This record gives sequence, C-alpha cells and structure tokens, in this order.
Amino acid sequence: MIKRSAIILLTWMFFTTVGHGAYTDHGRVGLGIQAGEPSGLSFKYWLTPNTALDVEAGWNVFTERPSAQFAYLLHFPLNLPTVDLSPYSGMGLTFGILNFTSAEADSLHLAGRVPVGLEYVSGRLGVYGEVDVFLNFIPDNKLGVGGGVGLRFYF
Repeated sequence: MIKRSAIILLTWMFFTTVGHGAYTDHGRVGLGIQAGEPSGLSFKYWLTPNTALDVEAGWNVFTERPSAQFAYLLHFPLNLPTVDLSPYSGMGLTFGILNFTSAEADSLHLAGRVPVGLEYVSGRLGVYGEVDVFLNFIPDNKLGVGGGVGLRFYF
C-alpha cells in the first residue's frame, strides 16, 4: 500500500511540475476579494509557474462566522493561443470560530479542504471560481461543500 501511494504521489508531482506555466508574464503576488465561503480578502503567491499558495479570510455568510482558509494549488494551464485559462486543484485547511462568547474548544472549527477551480488572467487582472469539498475535523466529522468567486490584481 505504501509503495503504491508513493508511486501515485511521484507521478502526480511529475505531471504538475513539468510543462509551460500559463502565468509567467504577470506578477507573483495576487491580492483581491472573494464572494462566497468566506467573503473577504484573497491572497495568492505563485511558487512556480504551476504551483501557488492561496489564502482567503473574511466572513462566512452561510454559517455566519469569521473564517480563514489556505491551500497549496496545482495549476494545469491550457496554453490556448488567445486565452490565459488554467484549471487548478489542491489541498489545504479552513478554520473559524463558531461561538464568540466561549473560549472553549467546541467553539472552534477546523476542516481539511480540496479546492477545484478555474482562473482566467488578462494582463494583471485575474478572475476565478472554485468549489471546495471539505471534511470537518472539529467540532465533528462531516463532509461539506463550499466555494466562491473572486477577483485579484497581480503585481
């Protein structure tokens, strides 16, 4: 089982790091806004032309609490001649506060997340949409779905 997992991981790493990156002509840092889960600020830092770190923080309008999330993203650029379009996927965490009046452990929220999305970049402006599947760890174990749309300026 471990050998099979290692082979899958190495194959995945190979295919996500080779090839031409779609975003070699704009800045490495993106800052903007997101509407969804959470609604607030969005930050993206490109590690390589195909990989990035993504952070969102703000207010979750569906559960009415502050939350933040981050992810390591792998982009799969389509390399189209007229459009800078890139599907992506990754893994990360989301966390938040369930109850402002309590400092107890049950007032915290923690979940693993797998975002899947699509980003379009024109010049220094990026537009994206994503859907997240998440698994709650704290306060209870359950599956959920989230996501959002956003706009970033790259510099």
